[in-house]
Amino acid sequence: MEWLTRLRAALTGRYTIERELGRGGMALVFLARDLRHQRPVAIKVLRPELGAMLGAERFLREIQIAGRLSHPHILPMLESGEADGLLFYAMPYVDGESLRARMDREQQLPLEDALQIAREVADALSYAHSVGIVHRDIKPENILLEAGHAVVSDFGIARAIRTAGDEKLTATGIAMGTPAYMSPEQASGSEHIDGRSDVYSLACVVYEMLGGEPPHTGPTPQAILARQLTGEARSLRPIRSSVTPALDAVIRRALAPAPADRFPTPDAFAGALAHPGAVRLPRLGARRVRRLAAQAAIALLLGTGIWLLARRFTGHTATADSRLGLAVFPFRANGVQAGQWSEALADFLATALDGTPQVRVADPWALWRTLRPTRTSVAESPDPTEAERLALRAGTPGFVLGSVTQLGDRLELTIRIYRAGVREPAFTFAVTARVDSLVDLVQRAAVGIITRVWERGRSPNVPNIESYATRSADALKAYLAAKEAMRRGMVDSANAAIDHALALDSNFALALVAATGIKSWRQFMQGQPYTGLLELAQRAVKSSDSLSDRNRLRAQATLASVRTEGGKVDEALEQILRRDSTDLEAWDLLAYSHMVYGWQYGRGGADALAATEHVMRLDSTYVPALVRAAYLAAVAEDPANLRRQMARLARVDTTTALVRGTFLSLRTLLASDAGFPALADSVATMAVPEWFSVLRQLRINRPDRADLLLAKVRKVAGPGLPSRAAVGAQTQLAIAEGRLGETDSAIAAGAYHDFPNFDHQVELFLTASILAGVGDPALARRSVASLARFIPPESALVHFNDRPVWSTGWAIGAYHATFGDTAVARRWQAVFDRLPAGGTSKDYRGSLRADLEARIAARRGDLRGALHLTERAYDLWTIHANNSFEAWPEPAMRLQMALLLRAAGREDSAATLLRSLVPPTTWMGFLTARASAELGDLAERRGNRADAEHHYSQALALWKHGGPEVAALRERVESGLRRVTGEPRN
Repeated sequence: MEWLTRLRAALTGRYTIERELGRGGMALVFLARDLRHQRPVAIKVLRPELGAMLGAERFLREIQIAGRLSHPHILPMLESGEADGLLFYAMPYVDGESLRARMDREQQLPLEDALQIAREVADALSYAHSVGIVHRDIKPENILLEAGHAVVSDFGIARAIRTAGDEKLTATGIAMGTPAYMSPEQASGSEHIDGRSDVYSLACVVYEMLGGEPPHTGPTPQAILARQLTGEARSLRPIRSSVTPALDAVIRRALAPAPADRFPTPDAFAGALAHPGAVRLPRLGARRVRRLAAQAAIALLLGTGIWLLARRFTGHTATADSRLGLAVFPFRANGVQAGQWSEALADFLATALDGTPQVRVADPWALWRTLRPTRTSVAESPDPTEAERLALRAGTPGFVLGSVTQLGDRLELTIRIYRAGVREPAFTFAVTARVDSLVDLVQRAAVGIITRVWERGRSPNVPNIESYATRSADALKAYLAAKEAMRRGMVDSANAAIDHALALDSNFALALVAATGIKSWRQFMQGQPYTGLLELAQRAVKSSDSLSDRNRLRAQATLASVRTEGGKVDEALEQILRRDSTDLEAWDLLAYSHMVYGWQYGRGGADALAATEHVMRLDSTYVPALVRAAYLAAVAEDPANLRRQMARLARVDTTTALVRGTFLSLRTLLASDAGFPALADSVATMAVPEWFSVLRQLRINRPDRADLLLAKVRKVAGPGLPSRAAVGAQTQLAIAEGRLGETDSAIAAGAYHDFPNFDHQVELFLTASILAGVGDPALARRSVASLARFIPPESALVHFNDRPVWSTGWAIGAYHATFGDTAVARRWQAVFDRLPAGGTSKDYRGSLRADLEARIAARRGDLRGALHLTERAYDLWTIHANNSFEAWPEPAMRLQMALLLRAAGREDSAATLLRSLVPPTTWMGFLTARASAELGDLAERRGNRADAEHHYSQALALWKHGGPEVAALRERVESGLRRVTGEPRN
């Protein structure tokens, strides 16, 4: 092939063409080796006859627009260009298979797999459409499957070819797309192609995944187009019994010949696939109406009137796996006294209904957002028209309104049940009970709703609310008050309210789940390690057997989060979101998990931001998500986005410590050098949670400003916690920056005498820093000797309850295993065997013994044995938190394992662990600096200059003003920056 020889010659020195991967009507794909970055890539080359028709300059300009797309389900473009007259572009090589290969092998895919692929492709398409790019060639060949997830390739290629070729392509009859998947308007050459064309193509792919062949087939493209325009797609029901009538209708709507009759966006199509019962189908043609009417008449004559009755509330034919969709709105309060029950009873009722088999209830916290006149007020009861709009948006065509009246010690609840499209309520009834019999009231209301709307035979049993809820009206109100306070960012108020709820009813399962999240926020704001959360989460799971699937999964996800098991968090929350994509709390916890545990299962900051933005689409006033979005924007160092986040925060209650601290942290980042000192003076006088929030951000982005702020805080800090917090933070930052001699001198000068045992904590940090390769050997020897006097091995058991024996003994033993006397390390191994087990899931003793043994193995050059032992130490510890102190054993194990993995040539695994030690996952002082330097080096080796510059800069920001102890590390980082930027550094 003459042109292939030309291509190989033109790309010599850049790529080595290895073999052909595939070919199509417009291009051939080759597996190649990127010689500069030593990685496999896929190079797609336009056929020479096509390239000859195109304006190369315009084609390359257009394709660069698509090359800017960045999304987890979009295959990025690495390079595009012209080589000896041949147009090509390079993409990462996906070591998986295409959807076409899987479909060729399996023919029909499992329903859940098909819907997951559809959701992920729709997510990619929606993102591309939002920046003005329509794919135009969605087909199984362009959907790649990598680690179980869909990745879409060739974005913008069809548009670039068409734009560059103009009328030349039309004249030659070359089609931009694949006939079996092209929309009618695209196939007919229409000039007006928008995102609905991609919706049609995706629907063709979904249809084929389920049915085994495209919806329209024919011997020629013209025959296919004729069938698209004149014939309705065949039903999938005779082919796949697992496809419900409602799901079948959703897919066929997306295949409508007229774009106006399809779903307007890929997101809308994906939402309909997830909740098909909520979809209103477009108006049908007269012939089709007559045919369906005849079918309905026959069904009625055969005694199947249940179909119509069930459709009133589910939106689709009742089948064994279909679920009733309901939305519950706040009740109208008759009288001031009843106002306290408006939200409480509605929330309680929604929880009860959601636990009923085959019933799905919209998440109230997302559903009610627009019903609050102000950000602090109680949600109002909507009129039926507004309720119908909100219910349909949430995918639930049935909805519940009503009113509540309190007369003395009795409550009366009037329930009105509606169905979409009908103005009058389908059912109305009332229940009454004493205030102290709240559970009975809600139980009877839930049973009354189900028995009235269920038209499929025997109705399912509503679970006994008493088995998981509370009989205490005050506990219920306190629980709801805690959730509302947390939504508004009032963390202390939320903590007090949830404590009150659990004091009234310690077995209140829903409150136990909420308490775990609220208390983690409070401890985070105080800069404290997470404590006491495991017990709460375990109690929640223990009490969750009778909860709804949604809340049982939420309890499991919460426990997994406390245990730092990111993959399990992700799995449980994805199950919730498959049931209800509007579940605000699930999205919020998923965003947190992606941010702090995503390194465990292949997610990261971009995924955390996407999930956070989803939370804010559900409720733009939800403070925890606003705070997370601000943090992620700051870590990304995007000034425009920082200002956007400040504007968002300004629209909520800025008097709370959480919001005010976050808002000020952004202001301090954006402030000029001249304006920062005055701002720092103001911040320094604030309470610990507020200035600590500012410090937390500054030490990531601007350590120099963090130093100045802490100096000001120390001048005005009151005695006790404020002063101790300021001194501790300043010392931690000094060690992170490599000002180790300065810190050692402060110990000698008695700077920490006002704080009992504080100097020993500082010595622990100094010892741990040398283990991370950041420190001074002589200084470390003095620190280790002082720690050995503080906790001698022979008296470790005596001091077990009043001194940090685990961490101190590990630091002494690890130092001697690495640099000193291995006999001392062995002695501490024996001490660990005699210490109490600790009462947690961690195997402290086995983990620390293995870690010391690994360091001894590394010292004698047995890197393979060291890696095996370090992995064992890491696994036995089990808890891999993002808020550990850098002087504790587990983070040091992570760094040690990363360095050993890198030495063994497993650079990707090493990078994964290193990312767990840097923002946005966490900030761990000297460990973050060292990990950043390593990540910079790894990124440079891969040829990723942008990532290398980011990580090198992060390390240099900390080490820039360090002492001679970090001079060699600083020079290494500065040299790396010079290489990747090409600019000299002072």
